[in-house]
Amino acid sequence: MSNITQGQFDYYSKEAMDACALAVLPEESMFWAGYLRGLRFALTGESFGNAEEKRLWTFISGDVYREARRKGYRAGCSGMSVKNVKLTVQMEEWKIETSRRLKLGITEKEPD
Repeated sequence: MSNITQGQFDYYSKEAMDACALAVLPEESMFWAGYLRGLRFALTGESFGNAEEKRLWTFISGDVYREARRKGYRAGCSGMSVKNVKLTVQMEEWKIETSRRLKLGITEKEPD
């Protein structure tokens, strides 16, 4: 049983490939590569890859590129849309920045 339909897969794949083409940093490209692989798993379920491969992609770590692929893979496996992935990433970045500012005692946004 799949998490997404073929139509969703086609739509999300095109959006992810566009996002990958626009990526500025190498880890962004790695994220979208992982996402596309996870998306294939979301469409086909256990018939795509095997348990060992899924385990490796789910828990891969070691450097910033592998971490980006892992995060992308997990997002793709969930069947999350590209729009929601981008919103989630923005929220994570906001939380990190807010935490950093609080630790430094900065309570107001600095002027641009």
